[in-house]
Amino acid sequence: MTFDFHGPWESVTAHHSPLFQGSQDTGDAIYSNTVSKGLFFQTYWRDQGAPEEKLNMGLGAFGRAFSLSSNSSAVGAPASGPGEEGCYTGEEGFWASYEVLLHDLPLSRWGTKPFISDQKVPYATTENQWVGFDDTTSINTKVIIYQLPQTNKFGGAFVWSLDLDDFTGQFCNQSKCPFVSQLHNLLVPSKQLIKNCPYLKKIIIPLAKQNSKTHWLRSFNTISDCFSHNRHNNSSRLWRRVFRRAWASPQPQ
Repeated sequence: MTFDFHGPWESVTAHHSPLFQGSQDTGDAIYSNTVSKGLFFQTYWRDQGAPEEKLNMGLGAFGRAFSLSSNSSAVGAPASGPGEEGCYTGEEGFWASYEVLLHDLPLSRWGTKPFISDQKVPYATTENQWVGFDDTTSINTKVIIYQLPQTNKFGGAFVWSLDLDDFTGQFCNQSKCPFVSQLHNLLVPSKQLIKNCPYLKKIIIPLAKQNSKTHWLRSFNTISDCFSHNRHNNSSRLWRRVFRRAWASPQPQ
């Protein structure tokens, strides 16, 4: 696995899935990156006799979010704990890739998307929220590094997890499953993902279509759910989360 090297259980912001060591990394943190641990252990197990074709690189289709405790929003900025819960997943500090896309919509309050140049991964900030995640650029770079040297014959990659991708395409406004599709196109460029993945075609996508007709109603039901939840005592935070969900949900046809 090449994710969850860092997270909101730490006191400063850091990307959960950096490709390389960061300039601020010290001590054991210099090994908390995809190249140092991910590729090292794959090579180690291969050298111990494990079949290369059964060794896969794990990628996370999610972001790890922090709540900032100062005016700084850089990598290594002080954090007071996990970020707000995802408006669909409902877990503090854990945002599915489609929830990151929701925040990154033109009408949102997100600013520009910075890039951690020495670690080759993006992050984003808004108000006191900081989230590190993977996008098409960082996925491309990771796959290129993963496939070098050319003598490597590793099996491929796996993703945690399919349901965290934008499987309807409504958040990215591009195509279904953008995270997994990008990875698939890089590793298996001659085959179509949806056509060759029965799980996506027969289970995930039909279920998403069936549920989409009830999203709009559930969005407004969320208001009463939020007010009955004792954790949500910050009205600004509560309404921001409710209207993000309501605005992103399609009205029933």
